Amino acid sequence: MPHVETFVKTQRIVCTKRYVDGYKSTWKVFLDNYLSDFGGSFLLKCNYDVKFLPKTLPKFYKERLSEWAAYKSRQITTHFDVLNEIIWNNRFICVGGKPLFRNKIIEKGITKLCDVLSDEGKLQSWNTLENKNLTASEYFLLISVFDSIPPEWKNLLKGQLQNPIVNNNISQDAPFPSTSSLINKVESPPRHNANTKKHFQLFIYLGRRFIFFRGALPWTL
Repeated sequence: MPHVETFVKTQRIVCTKRYVDGYKSTWKVFLDNYLSDFGGSFLLKCNYDVKFLPKTLPKFYKERLSEWAAYKSRQITTHFDVLNEIIWNNRFICVGGKPLFRNKIIEKGITKLCDVLSDEGKLQSWNTLENKNLTASEYFLLISVFDSIPPEWKNLLKGQLQNPIVNNNISQDAPFPSTSSLINKVESPPRHNANTKKHFQLFIYLGRRFIFFRGALPWTL
C-alpha cells in the first residue's frame, strides 16, 4: 500500500514544519534541547544530514527530520545555487569530519557562502571580513570552510558545469511551505473500490488533525 506510506511521510513533514510555527508546545521544548548545538529550528533551513545529529535523538524526531531533509532535497546546478548555500550544519561542508555551527558568526551576518565568497568564488580577504567584527580565529575557521567546499561547487563558481550533486538547499530567506502545499504534493492513491476511497479520505482527516498518530491503522485497505 504505497499510498499509505506516502501519507505517513507527509504527516511527518507537516509535523516538522510546525516546529517553526509560533505556538508553544512541550514537544518543541524537548526538540530544542536535542538541537541546541545545531541552532534549534534554524536546522530546518540547513542542508543537514540526520546522521550528524545527536545519537540520543529519539527515533520519533529523527524520522521526521529525515523526511523533511528528503522533502527539501534538490540538485544544485548553478553559480547562484552555490552562493545561496547555507554554511552551517551543511552535510557537504565538513571540517574535521563533521558539519559546523557557530551562532556567534551567524549573529555577525555570515550565514551563506555568498556572505564570505567573492563573485570569482574566492574567500574574501581578512580586511573585508574584519569589517563584520570577525575575530582572527573565526576567519581561520572560514578558511577551513572554504577548503571544505566540494570540488563540484568550486567548478560551478568558476563557470564550469560538472555533474550536479544532490543538494538540500533551503534558503534562509525562503518561507516555509504551507501545510496545504505539503498535502498537495502527495500522489493520489490507487482507487480499487468504494471502501478503499472511504478509508483513504478518513486517513487524510486523521493526518491533518492528529499529527502524532502512530501505530498500525485500525482498519484494512
